[in-house]
Amino acid sequence: MKIIVVSDTHFRTQQIIERLEIIEDIDMIIHLGDIMSDGRKIGDALGVKTLSVKGNCDFGLEEEPFEKIVEVENIKILFTHGHRYKVKQSIDRYFYRAKEVEANIALYGHTHLPVNRWIEDVLMFNPGSAALPKEDQKPSFGILNIVDNKVESSIITY
Repeated sequence: MKIIVVSDTHFRTQQIIERLEIIEDIDMIIHLGDIMSDGRKIGDALGVKTLSVKGNCDFGLEEEPFEKIVEVENIKILFTHGHRYKVKQSIDRYFYRAKEVEANIALYGHTHLPVNRWIEDVLMFNPGSAALPKEDQKPSFGILNIVDNKVESSIITY
């Protein structure tokens, strides 16, 4: 299963759509908010199932969740934008939330900075920002490949 992880697109979707169009065999897209409707736009353009959560810049979406959990090939993925866990200060609170729900992968955005590291048995993964990267980073997105209960993760810059 190949999952594309995108965050913090802030209404700037054309460049990420063009980058993703050349990737083969995408099974799912997960959009981590800011702007939630961008996730649907990207998924529709590529014809790929998309799951999204709202971020701190997603206004007027009271019915939409800030956090979701999905299980893919026996791997539990927790995903959120991250602002409610104050991930700009520390990822500790979000890591403990992942442990609480027994997630194997914890996806988050909000910081506009990529992170791809294992802490204990949880992959803490932030794809960075596809539109407005910070600290001299390039725009980026993430790829998760899940095969036979194993996870491979990478950050792609462009």
